[in-house]
This record gives sequence, C-alpha cells and structure tokens, in this order.
Amino acid sequence: TQLTGTNVEAQRWLRRALDILESEPQESLELARKATKAFDAAAELDNAADASRLVVSATFSSGDVEAAVSLASEQLEAAQRGSDLMQAYAHLMWAELMLALGKTSELKEHAAQAEQVFHRQ
Repeated sequence: TQLTGTNVEAQRWLRRALDILESEPQESLELARKATKAFDAAAELDNAADASRLVVSATFSSGDVEAAVSLASEQLEAAQRGSDLMQAYAHLMWAELMLALGKTSELKEHAAQAEQVFHRQ
C-alpha cells in the first residue's frame, strides 16, 4: 500500500489497521472504515480504494466470510460505474478474497481483469 495525499491522520489509521489486521481484526476493521470515510471525503480515491480493500480483509479476518464477500460484491458493482482504476482495484480486492478462500479459478479471473486495466493506465 503506497499512500499519497494530504490526509495524514487517515493514512495513520490505515497503516495501524494493516499492522493489527491479524491480531485485532475488529479494531482493524473500525480503523479501516474510518480511513475509508476520510479518504472519500477528501476525494483521495487511490487511498480510499486501499482502505476499502482493507475493510474487506478485516471483515474476513474477523471470521465473517459472508459479510466480506457481500462487501466485495458491493464494491465491485459500484466500481463498474466508476473509473477504470477503481474497477481494477475492485478486481484486485476480489482476487485477494478468492486467494483467501482458495478459489483458484476466480482468483485468476479477477487478477487477469485487474492486470488488463492496470496495463491500460
């Protein structure tokens, strides 16, 4: 995760959420949600996308697989109406989730879609 932009406090929240993802998934989830809202409000889309991915990861790490899949699905659907970059981030998030679930074919599909978009940038 390479954070840019001016929202230093939200960057700190996101780094902390990443640091404690495995040991304290619930607190990580709260920090990632807080960072996502702050980045969205500041129109820092790259950082918001990273924070959103972490929300899905923290939800998964907290043991709520169904909610993680639902969140990822919502984000992928919303990204389809956004920029190519946001679509790529959403596919990358799905690929990460499929990796965690051991679903190789879906992992490859979403990773390939993300790669195609990144190469167009």
